[in-house]
Amino acid sequence: PHGWAVIIGAYNNIGRYLTGATLQALCAGVSLTLVLVLLGTPYALALGMFMLIMDYIPLVGATIGSVPAVAVALFTGGWFDGIMVLVFLVVYQQVENTIIQPRIQGHVVQLPGIAIFFSVLVGGELLGVLGALIAVPIASIVQIIVKQVLVASGRDQIELPQLFDDAGRPILEYTPVVAAEDHA
Repeated sequence: PHGWAVIIGAYNNIGRYLTGATLQALCAGVSLTLVLVLLGTPYALALGMFMLIMDYIPLVGATIGSVPAVAVALFTGGWFDGIMVLVFLVVYQQVENTIIQPRIQGHVVQLPGIAIFFSVLVGGELLGVLGALIAVPIASIVQIIVKQVLVASGRDQIELPQLFDDAGRPILEYTPVVAAEDHA
């Protein structure tokens, strides 16, 4: 029964991961489209769709998706438009990597944001783009396996200190857990 729990949990988490990746890609594609429309750049929708598709690729996808948008803005709108799109994309990429991706993926695969950040970092370092792409699903599968091992060994009832709050930020103060029978 424990093996099926891992398989079912992995299947569900991979599906939720893809849902989160789609939300993240939508944020990138829609926001770029809006900036390009505001600047009057031609092919704004097509460039936004290209960004949406490329944003599925961790680490380098947004950079690949940015190149045509910056080039079209530069050649059709001049230096100002090209630089504005470039600045927007650099700022957006930082926001996506540090806020959007950890929050969306943390919520859908139920991992802390810091765990997602480090799993993508390690996966990308070990296996490049492929490693970054599969890092979050692998981290969620590891979490499922660890939970199953704890349940099987009877250690799932141990009260561990909470390291991160609901938003994925580290908790800096330690509050000891006091059992109800200690008050009697």
